[in-house]
Amino acid sequence: MGILFVYRKRKWEKQMNEAIRIKKLKCVSEEEYIILRNKLAVHLKKLNKKQIGGYAPLMNKFLEHLDRHGYSLKNITKDIITEYVSKSKRLKGNFKAIYNFLIKENYLSKDDNNKYNTFTSACFKDYIEEYLTSRKREGLRPASICLYRRYLWYFNNYLKQKGIETLNSITKDIIEDYIFSSMNTKSKLTRKAISINTVRDNVFVLKGYFSYLIRKDYILYNPMETVKAPKKEKRISQNSLTIEELKDLFTKIELQSEYDIRHYVLFALSYNSGLRINEALSIKKEDINFETGMLCVKEGKGGYERTVPMTSYLQRLLKIYITTVYRRYFENEEGYLFVSAKMKKLLPGYARKILYAYIKKINIGKKITFHAFRKSIGKHMLENGLGIRYVQKFLGHRSINSTAAYTRLTITDLKNAVSKYHPREINKKEYIDKSKYTGIKNV
Repeated sequence: MGILFVYRKRKWEKQMNEAIRIKKLKCVSEEEYIILRNKLAVHLKKLNKKQIGGYAPLMNKFLEHLDRHGYSLKNITKDIITEYVSKSKRLKGNFKAIYNFLIKENYLSKDDNNKYNTFTSACFKDYIEEYLTSRKREGLRPASICLYRRYLWYFNNYLKQKGIETLNSITKDIIEDYIFSSMNTKSKLTRKAISINTVRDNVFVLKGYFSYLIRKDYILYNPMETVKAPKKEKRISQNSLTIEELKDLFTKIELQSEYDIRHYVLFALSYNSGLRINEALSIKKEDINFETGMLCVKEGKGGYERTVPMTSYLQRLLKIYITTVYRRYFENEEGYLFVSAKMKKLLPGYARKILYAYIKKINIGKKITFHAFRKSIGKHMLENGLGIRYVQKFLGHRSINSTAAYTRLTITDLKNAVSKYHPREINKKEYIDKSKYTGIKNV
């Protein structure tokens, strides 16, 4: 390896030195050229470029191009480079390392670089489906693919409103204006301001898309590289139910028809096993093992599978449901427990609509979603003294930080806890103020 490295180094120097001897360059002095040559060699080695010698003639041809057009190396602009590399796609890809080197050595100003970020005239939307296909091959879930596509098209529509069509017109300032405008717009569905966390997700999707364009050499400069996402909004979620509220909810379900029983079992399964809405609706008959008392969750978040222990109450409830209502009304070829009248798997939107109808009957003064069953069981088990690691395993959280969010208390919970456990509240007589100051009365 050492001999090969020395050979490549000598080959590099030979090509550079021959270029100087063959033709005197006007755009740069000989002394500065030697310094430039050595710095470029170091820059390429840091990038682990294998054929360093191949960049020597490429650099020389660029300098000769400057001589022919009367340009100086110290005064080059992005337009000059664009003109040079537009000859072929291969030249554009190979010139990327030299381009970054010129920016690093301040031959090409960063201000000028911010005005343009690509050599091509392609549009922002041209590579969206290609990027999403690559993420799909990496294992990104279909729901996430739809979300990514929506965020990317939002930005594309914003660019269209601003009259920006090509990638080489997108700058950091345009992206930051888009982020600022997103934080001040209202959702078409809820008519409320878009949350900060939604804007953060949008920024991260754009960062991934521009990074993909860089890797594929579709652009040479990433305008998202220095863009920072807004700070995460810290808020205490009210999306949980107390034991009393859960009892009221289940008592409001009148078990008169097979659909009422289906809804009751769906809600009970979601709460007792801490399932997400997609996980609950994807449960099949074969996923339930009554012998071991375990439930196999195959459609978990991120495509992960996990097994969840079932309570004795849930096992009895599922046995009754399967042997009676399911076998008579809802048994289907695919084996889903919860299906429509057409024997199709229930959709999440329909399940949410059913829950909202029951929530209205109990008059809860807070916003409740289907995820409240999962939040509630996690919070209840933590309140009953179960360790956070066990709760993490039960809910299938990959990070314990996700489980820690269930420990956040409301102001009312904190107030009740202080009045119940504070030593001043427990033993008031021991804390009677016996101060000799007459202005302070005993409390």
